[in-house]
Amino acid sequence: MSDLFLDRDTRERVEWDYLLSLLEVRSPLGLQYKNRLKPYLPGEEKELKEELRRSQKFSQFISQNRDWLHQLSSNLQELKDLRNSLKKAKEGGRLSVTELFEIKRFLFILENLKGLMRNRELSWLARFRPKGAPALFRILNKGNQSPQSFYLVDEYSPQLKKLRREKLELRSKLEQEKSRIVEELRKMGLEHFHQGEITLQKETPEASKILSHPLIYLKSENLHSLVFAPRLSSEALKWSGRIKEIEVEEAKREKEVCQVLSRKVANFAESLEQDTERVAYLDFLLAKSEAALNYGGIMPQILKGEGKTSVSMSNGVHLPLALRLKEKGYRFHPLSIHLKEGAALLTGANMSGKTVLLKTVGLNVCLAQHGMLVPAKSFKLRPFDFVFFSTRGKEQDGLSAFGAEISGLKRALSLSKKRGLFLVDELARGTNPKEGFAINAAILKFLSDTKSTSLFTSHFDGLARVCRVEHWQMAGLGNISLDQVKLLVKGASEDLILTLMEYRLEKVKKEQAVPHDALKIALLLGLDEVVIELAETFLKKV
Repeated sequence: MSDLFLDRDTRERVEWDYLLSLLEVRSPLGLQYKNRLKPYLPGEEKELKEELRRSQKFSQFISQNRDWLHQLSSNLQELKDLRNSLKKAKEGGRLSVTELFEIKRFLFILENLKGLMRNRELSWLARFRPKGAPALFRILNKGNQSPQSFYLVDEYSPQLKKLRREKLELRSKLEQEKSRIVEELRKMGLEHFHQGEITLQKETPEASKILSHPLIYLKSENLHSLVFAPRLSSEALKWSGRIKEIEVEEAKREKEVCQVLSRKVANFAESLEQDTERVAYLDFLLAKSEAALNYGGIMPQILKGEGKTSVSMSNGVHLPLALRLKEKGYRFHPLSIHLKEGAALLTGANMSGKTVLLKTVGLNVCLAQHGMLVPAKSFKLRPFDFVFFSTRGKEQDGLSAFGAEISGLKRALSLSKKRGLFLVDELARGTNPKEGFAINAAILKFLSDTKSTSLFTSHFDGLARVCRVEHWQMAGLGNISLDQVKLLVKGASEDLILTLMEYRLEKVKKEQAVPHDALKIALLLGLDEVVIELAETFLKKV
């Protein structure tokens, strides 16, 4: 993915890599395709719509054709990355027998995939159907071999055939000679020959008796035993020597055949490289379509040209967080928001879901712009040049947390002439309140006059009024009073917070103070009620 579209910190904060880990590709080709995945940017709306339609249609198809899906999956799992071998052939290199076998196997799988992709319901995927190379497959399949094996058969070379025949004849003579000698030795009482050899313990009478026998010789020995083998005649020794000569010549001829076959492969290399890209895409398409079925993804609507709406999300889900909550027995409360070009402010109590909303918007924008279905009831988007998520993090590179926060924001603001999505989570929350307010107001005002879309979360009162931007607010604990909370809880109860908290957005139509739900949450988390009452007293004085 381009660092311009999604920098390292942003992809970590929206959990993009976790999301990608949910896409289970079958082959090394699909994995490489996933790793070099790129977003569709402004100006590529047409291509993005086509990709999203493919994702939607393929999801529907595989959900209704499980046997077909199993066959596709099985074939993809057997694919290897042969691009280095194809490159080697193109550059005039000689492929090994193993490499030729792998290419033949690849061609066999391509034919299977071609057959699967000829399904008439998949005509819209025709441009991604592999073409294969039947002519090359026939070349590599000479001699009535199994389609899934490879051997340098005699048909590839008359010289090779002649050498192999001679070697076979000489080996047959040698075996007959050895068998004759072994049979004579057995007549003498020597049994238990194994692969033409016999092993005897040194202390046995037979061992000393046959040491000088003309039909046998001592081949090897160790501390306790002797290994004997038949003594070949001079003519048989000549046969053995000739076999070694033939094997050297045979290896040379086999290399020549491999070179010839490598040139044949080179003639098809470019076409096979294109097929490699096609099957890599099919693997990734299958992975993201399966994932979309699992998480209930919908096809987002891609908006083009000028317009007020930048992002409109109804009942959106942050998938990684939703999965973690599910493991603990909780459910994710879907979130909805409508954002226009310019800046908007989001306020709400701590733990009310403000940061989660930012992450949900950011992650689902990334999903949509990479041609994936989105976990939401509906999702509309005008594509962005980049997504930037700013949140107060750890000290880094010698900077304080505030310094690191500003440094990251500075890099993003340098791209403000492009169409970006700024997601800013409580900027300058640890600084002097007056200066923090001023910094937030200044950047909100700056971004409100650009082509970008910005959503800021903040606890500073009055920002929306000063900057004249849209104001959204999380419902949080606004519908329950502190006195009611006191009646409900005695001690810590995070589960009760999850029960009482309303993870719902409300559009603020007129300026109102940022909600002060901190005392309610502190009480729900078990802070002593005496401390809470003291805090109430000080709050009234403020």
